[in-house]
Amino acid sequence: MKYEKEIDELLIELFREDWMDGDDHNEILKLSFERLGITKQKLCESIQVGVDNGHSVEVQFDLIRKHLKPLIK
Repeated sequence: MKYEKEIDELLIELFREDWMDGDDHNEILKLSFERLGITKQKLCESIQVGVDNGHSVEVQFDLIRKHLKPLIK
């Protein structure tokens, strides 16, 4: 996947807590993707659509942050 590394870094930024180990983090990501009804592949494809339409990768990730932050409590 083209943006997998960047997505992983973003998800760590958004979901990682100090008490989490690697297994906890992976589980919260899995559950979050299920709850949101999206996959990492679909997220990569959506980012590529935005890039293809002339929006930078940075803008795409800013939009993802903007939409996910309110869902994280």
